[in-house]
Amino acid sequence: MKIFLGLFFSILAALFWGAAIVMSKLTLKEIDSNYLFMIQVSSSAIMAWIVLALNRKKIKFARNIKVYLLGVFEPFLAYVLSLHGLAYVNAGISSILFSSESIMIVILSTVILKNQITKIYALYSIIFISSIGILILAWDDIIIGGNQKLLGYFLVLAGVFFAAIYVTLSSKAVEETSPITLLTGQLTIATVLSLLFLMPFIKFKLINNYILMMAVCSGLCQYYFAFLLYLNSLKYLKVHVAGMTLYLIPVFTILGSYYFLGEGLTQLQILGCFVVMCSVIVANFTLEDKNSLTH
Repeated sequence: MKIFLGLFFSILAALFWGAAIVMSKLTLKEIDSNYLFMIQVSSSAIMAWIVLALNRKKIKFARNIKVYLLGVFEPFLAYVLSLHGLAYVNAGISSILFSSESIMIVILSTVILKNQITKIYALYSIIFISSIGILILAWDDIIIGGNQKLLGYFLVLAGVFFAAIYVTLSSKAVEETSPITLLTGQLTIATVLSLLFLMPFIKFKLINNYILMMAVCSGLCQYYFAFLLYLNSLKYLKVHVAGMTLYLIPVFTILGSYYFLGEGLTQLQILGCFVVMCSVIVANFTLEDKNSLTH
């Protein structure tokens, strides 16, 4: 029974993350990415503080400031850049690019945490294959869309890179800080940064209640509810089992983008999706086990 409950939480988290990408893409048709991010992160921070107060917990900024400053990488840099890219890139393709985060995490763990990979040639092979997959995935868009599409792919991958840095650096922080306080502190840092650095560049305009509600909901799904659901799933599932359900994020996103955005994939893009997802799955099974990654 506990396994089914854990699977329910993790699959629901994947659904929330997929839905958030689709809602963000819809909202970007009405407002710019900086404006959208500010609404998303501030509403999520408010929700986090409400939940924190209800749980009667406190944040000790002076004591855990280094941990909370990881919010600079995610959600701030990761999602500011990826939202910029999402304005130019198909939502389904964007979710496929995000799945490459696990490969980046393995690479960064060797650089930042000094982990050693025994299957080094397997790593090189996976990086090469995933790069080919991304090239195939982007080929039609780059040829037809030109520089704007190319910029979109670059920005999304840059966002994925900063998300991978966040995961790598926060691997120890999660063990020392409760999830609720960790999330609240990092969302607060990201909100302050958005006020300082994004507000001067935002093109403020009146938006209808429907767009505002969608922006708020996408932020809560992306930065808060999905995160907490996934953490709850880890109480009942092993990490690798919960992690496998995250492969459903591109599935939910592609289905949502087809029905709500009218976005489709060409045969070449489907092939690129297949190559990238296969390389990610192989990476998770061969590079993150105890035999291939040692500290």
